[in-house]
Amino acid sequence: MAPLALLRCDAVPATGVGHLVRCLAVAEAAAAAGWRVLLVGEVSAPLAVQLVAAAGLSVHPAGTGPLDELAAGLGARVVHLDHYAVAGPPPGDPAAGDLLVSSVQDGRHGRRDAHVVVDASSLAEVTAAVVPAARVRLTGPRQALLREQVRHAAARRRADRAASSRVLVVAGGTDAAGIVPRLAAIAVEAVADPSVEILVLDPAATGTSRTPGGVVRRPPGADLVELAAGSRLVITASGTTTSELAVLGVPMAVVRAVDNQEETYSRLVSAGAALGLGSAADLDRDRDRLVQSLRGLVHDRVRLAALSEAAGAQVDGAGADRLVAAWTSVLDGRSAPGARGWWVGPARASDGDLLFRWRNDPETRARSLTTEAVPRAGHEAWLTGVLADPDRSLLMVGRGDARVGTVRFDRRATETWEVSITIAPEQRGRGRARTVLACGEEFLACRVAGRPTVVAQVRPDNHASRALFAAAGYRATGLGDPATGSVDRWEKPLPV
Repeated sequence: MAPLALLRCDAVPATGVGHLVRCLAVAEAAAAAGWRVLLVGEVSAPLAVQLVAAAGLSVHPAGTGPLDELAAGLGARVVHLDHYAVAGPPPGDPAAGDLLVSSVQDGRHGRRDAHVVVDASSLAEVTAAVVPAARVRLTGPRQALLREQVRHAAARRRADRAASSRVLVVAGGTDAAGIVPRLAAIAVEAVADPSVEILVLDPAATGTSRTPGGVVRRPPGADLVELAAGSRLVITASGTTTSELAVLGVPMAVVRAVDNQEETYSRLVSAGAALGLGSAADLDRDRDRLVQSLRGLVHDRVRLAALSEAAGAQVDGAGADRLVAAWTSVLDGRSAPGARGWWVGPARASDGDLLFRWRNDPETRARSLTTEAVPRAGHEAWLTGVLADPDRSLLMVGRGDARVGTVRFDRRATETWEVSITIAPEQRGRGRARTVLACGEEFLACRVAGRPTVVAQVRPDNHASRALFAAAGYRATGLGDPATGSVDRWEKPLPV
């Protein structure tokens, strides 16, 4: 019998259908690879019910017990979680028969220990690096989990060069933030052209209606992808839908409807992949400017094409296939080269020889506050002391099978830590110091209470380190003097 995978998500009016849509993409890829799948959770949003029925899937209630017990009772081999508030089963050894845990996170949202991690945020290399059990980390926007329907619709759109006269307004399957009426009003004022249809997908609508101004209003349906593919512009929230639009090649204007859409919103706007309309609150307080921005975009085919091209460069549509392939790799006790991605964890006594070599490398010594060579006995005593000290954290950072560098944090006050970073001599010149530092910061931020502030002391003539900390968001709070031997001081409060 084919192995069973449980896909844990909810799709209710209060939270929308984005998690379910991603699970449907995983279900398609899993079925194509020979798996049986079962959705686990609550599916009650009207659009969600339609989508599940169209996919021919069954939904099993999550119940109140642990997921691993449910999985054992159903004979599942994999539990895949796409739910930010649900704890996952403790990861064991899948190659030895234990349950494989697969997880979707969005930066820090939904981060949990798992064997396979998918994070399609732009910060994913760092935010996924701190997941200790991960055998495979699928990171970055291209890993978005998209349904086959999206890819097929994208192919049809590319083949059909006819210009569309539709502007689509949608905020997911439930419009949990209640922004659709405001978006629709702004769109009507901005378009001001009877030849352009404005289609508003409003979950509050009970049927299809048409206003004298040519605005069509109806509930969202399972045909959302096809409607989007046939649109000139989609005005939407910066959630899961944006990945589908990117593959479809449809230009978009996006709103930051809820807090966990901040990263996606910023990424799309900064990459020139979407017109940014700001937050939900901006729809009221900055309405006139938004109307003018949209008015300038709707009829500018050059700008629309540029948005579409920039968005399409971020996502390839094959994320679900890679995820299911990762399940098989981990269950077989293997993984593709580099699949481990960036990782960070505490150094061990067995790292002593490597750390000793790095510390006494001539270039490392030249950039350090202390330039003298460290004797072997002194290094061993130092390492033993650091590993035993709760106020010091020595971390190894790597990528795949390679160890790239080390980051050390020494507590100087209750919430103040001093940082020191060393890059492996063979890894220099590859632009990796910034990621090594960010991995260390993320590890510290998720393991200490409060909001830690990190400080760095840098020699005034160490231009590389000064540039590194400046680029990483540190602020110079004191500049040293080479003549006296005093050092620069850099400071950065870590985000919560």
